Amino acid sequence: MGISFKWNRAVNQIINDTVLKDGKTIEFMTSEWQRLTDDFVPMNTGNLAHDSVQLLFGLDIGQIHYQADYADANYYGTGRKFNKEKHSLATSKWNEAAKSAGRADFLTVEVGEFIKNGNG
Repeated sequence: MGISFKWNRAVNQIINDTVLKDGKTIEFMTSEWQRLTDDFVPMNTGNLAHDSVQLLFGLDIGQIHYQADYADANYYGTGRKFNKEKHSLATSKWNEAAKSAGRADFLTVEVGEFIKNGNG
């Protein structure tokens, strides 16, 4: 005898409803997204990726702020050639590149599992 589980609503809707109410889910979602996009963040010394802050409250909830003084230039820069030795997927607009690579879909699954397992 087994137990089956079926979502009554779309996973995205459950995540949206839960994320706004639960700090643990926001923290998990933000750190997972940072992990999933890390391969796309240009890396030389590692300061850009590692000197970032996850915003877990306020108007910017769930955002990752890259604090390096050159972060904006790397993110919005066009025609830049990034060293691919440490991060082979390094590119400008790394969030968009990660979304195009299906990482946002993977995040939806991960957050859905996090909530389903009673963590959020």
